[in-house]
Amino acid sequence: MELKTVIILYGSMLHFVISLWGVVILLILEIICKIQAVALFEDIHIDKKAQINVNVACPGPGPNGRAFSLREDNVTDGYDNAAWSCFGAAFLYACFLVLSTVLIVYY
Repeated sequence: MELKTVIILYGSMLHFVISLWGVVILLILEIICKIQAVALFEDIHIDKKAQINVNVACPGPGPNGRAFSLREDNVTDGYDNAAWSCFGAAFLYACFLVLSTVLIVYY
């Protein structure tokens, strides 16, 4: 085997493993976002204007040192956006998984 073929083959195998891991992890993370896990609350993006109407109390102090509250629909939208972002990233990883599989098969 030529060195070029060996590099492409082992590189494709490495990309295959990383892509497979990425797809699995991101799909699990999407499911966790869909069920609105409390552990991810600090990691989701919530609009700053969401602090006006009170429906859901948030733990911890707000920007001015007092406790603040968020609207429930804004929190739900934040979780949904995070779930769709995980799905999109998993799709891109799946595309690279297919590409690396093709390279492994043909080399």
